Amino acid sequence: MTIRTTIFLLLFSMLGYAQVKDTVFFLNKSMMIGEFKKMKLGKIEFDSDEVGIVYIKYHKVKTIHVHSYYCRTETIDKRVLYGSVLSSKIPGNIIVHTLKEDVEVKLVDVSSISFYGDHWTDSLSGSFGAGYSYTKSSDIGRFNLDGKIKYAKSKLELELSGSVITTIDSSVVNRENEDISFSSKFLTDNRWYSAVSLRYQRSIELGLLNRWQEGGGIGYKFLQRQHNFARAISGIVVNQETDFENSNNIYWEWFTNASYDFFSFSKPNITIAMTQGIYVSLSQKGRIRNEGDLEINWELIDDFSINFSFYHYYDSKSPGTDTSKTDYGFVTGLNYKF
Repeated sequence: MTIRTTIFLLLFSMLGYAQVKDTVFFLNKSMMIGEFKKMKLGKIEFDSDEVGIVYIKYHKVKTIHVHSYYCRTETIDKRVLYGSVLSSKIPGNIIVHTLKEDVEVKLVDVSSISFYGDHWTDSLSGSFGAGYSYTKSSDIGRFNLDGKIKYAKSKLELELSGSVITTIDSSVVNRENEDISFSSKFLTDNRWYSAVSLRYQRSIELGLLNRWQEGGGIGYKFLQRQHNFARAISGIVVNQETDFENSNNIYWEWFTNASYDFFSFSKPNITIAMTQGIYVSLSQKGRIRNEGDLEINWELIDDFSINFSFYHYYDSKSPGTDTSKTDYGFVTGLNYKF
């Protein structure tokens, strides 16, 4: 009896150990064991026990097994499923095990799988980039810095992002352009979401010493495919604005922002992100603002990429009386993703 009990306990322990491991099964009949991180727009991020973090294209995968219940699976037909992801006997499929039922889903129809983990640190992700340029003829150095940190749970997303451009001219430091924002998105069981945000801006070209902006709106994810993602949000914000003559102004705006992301996971591995925003003043007659940017990331090696970005601002009534109505620039640098 003692020997049988010991064998049973050993087998049970081995089974329990296997169950806490996630597995990716490939079409070539091989498999990879480790920890599932996420799947987004056709690409699986997986922490392999053998080789560490790897990125796997979905069309090479037969099925996936993720033991944790902390998964949010979104499909291209607007379904959102919560539960563990189990392997399917049908190649190219997975089974989402919810509290109510098991749902068979084709991998080609999955737009994203988010894993939230057992610890709050499992829900963190982000990127960090920096660049510097200098020319002897002008004796001007230019430093740019940008970053993003995201915390995601099943129905909540928190994001802190920012960019800073600074020039150094004959030992004089000029803070040319700064844009820092914090947003909180509250997700529903479909593609609708609500959001609130806090933002800080500065632009020498527009005569803007600082602008503090608070507001919120309602958003919709209107495109969610294997290699494309797009959303739009509209709402109301209030601004506290100060120009370089220390004149203060408080005004309300109605805004509409749209963003589009394209992902290519074949060589070269490129990500393209575009955003455009229109702000119509409700307090100042005739004032319209436009903000937008285009960002291209070209991955050189895992987690490291070259970043190219272009930004532009337009303000029909700039804060400074003798300043330009437009501001734009091009920046480049190295980017690290974690």
